[in-house]
Amino acid sequence: MTENSSGVGDNMNVQTFIELGINGVLAQGLEKAGIRVPTKVQAEVIPEALAGRDVVGQSATGTGKTLAFLLPMFQNHLEEPLLH
Repeated sequence: MTENSSGVGDNMNVQTFIELGINGVLAQGLEKAGIRVPTKVQAEVIPEALAGRDVVGQSATGTGKTLAFLLPMFQNHLEEPLLH
């Protein structure tokens, strides 16, 4: 798979974070921050992490690794019932 200048693989069909399984609340926040299209590492890591799998990813600085790991954690936190 080749990677274009936006960090998205040329033959990847994923165009939105919602397609990766990220919920609308988080996707809207990303949109407001100007983050509209997942990078290659995000497209590969997010679905696996949302499925509960252990994930290890390696990618160059600035390719979105932090969001790739944080978004599934944020989503899990938002979806868990509040513990009292």
